[in-house]
Amino acid sequence: VTETYAALRLFVDNWRWQGVPFLLRSGKRLAGDITEIALELRNPPRALFNSRDDEHPPPSWIVLRIRPDETIEIDAIAKKAGLGLTTDRIVLSATDAQASTGGYSAYEQLILDALAGDPSLFIRGDEAQQAWHIVQPVLDEWSRNGRPDPYPAGSEGPPPPPGFFHDLLAWRPLPVGQPAEQTPG
Repeated sequence: VTETYAALRLFVDNWRWQGVPFLLRSGKRLAGDITEIALELRNPPRALFNSRDDEHPPPSWIVLRIRPDETIEIDAIAKKAGLGLTTDRIVLSATDAQASTGGYSAYEQLILDALAGDPSLFIRGDEAQQAWHIVQPVLDEWSRNGRPDPYPAGSEGPPPPPGFFHDLLAWRPLPVGQPAEQTPG
């Protein structure tokens, strides 16, 4: 019954991002222990090549992975090499191998930065207030009308409420083989 998972659908109120949903989810003991920004690209209005699934091709993604390794990944449908006009899924990936050799866990790095007086990995006070402005109505609703939805450890989290995705199909699946960190206590 402790709030360990959140899923939000947010919008940026300006002309550039009008109508673009920002879907955020975070939780403890999920199927994968990663931090990433995944940009789902819109499908073109018309298929250019013959495909196994012309009517509903899977989405293409640009992924900026921050943890466990610093990686930029493009996951898309592309034309197969050769004369045919068929497509296949490709993944282009570049990982910064030196970034993963830091030797400190995320918590250790935060403690070291706090002791050194380095605020670069911490949010400012006004950012914390804005985060509470977003989350507090949810906490108030739970206190009036029930508890958070439970979810089993190692899962993708609880199912989203009806209408959460609108025209989108689902969350981007968490990568297999990235187990959640076991933290003491």
